[in-house]
Amino acid sequence: MVFNINNGTSNKALGGPISLSGGITSDHVLFNFTGTSGDLGASAGGATVNGVFLAPNMKVNLDNVTINGRLFGGRTNQDFQIVSGFQLNRPAAVVVPEPAGRLLLAIGGLVAMSVPGLRARKRVS
Repeated sequence: MVFNINNGTSNKALGGPISLSGGITSDHVLFNFTGTSGDLGASAGGATVNGVFLAPNMKVNLDNVTINGRLFGGRTNQDFQIVSGFQLNRPAAVVVPEPAGRLLLAIGGLVAMSVPGLRARKRVS
């Protein structure tokens, strides 16, 4: 889900909790602030917000809020302030092996079995 928030040049605030349910995770939700300036602030009284927050043209000031997700932002030559009580919990990475990696592993095993000296030898008594 993408929420495009056109703030123009005004300030926006994350002032309360944003909860997700029904199998939706923070990586499934993007809050895209499309304005040309302004401040993105959060002083949510310890609230937790979930999602990916994109605010490339805004000054960012976060205080007393927990973000479960990701945060990208900060206007050029402006402050990106993290004040007391802020916490950012990024989602755990999911590692999926590539099919090409498995193929290379299989080829390496076949090569190792075919090279003389690398195979197990039978001892003759």
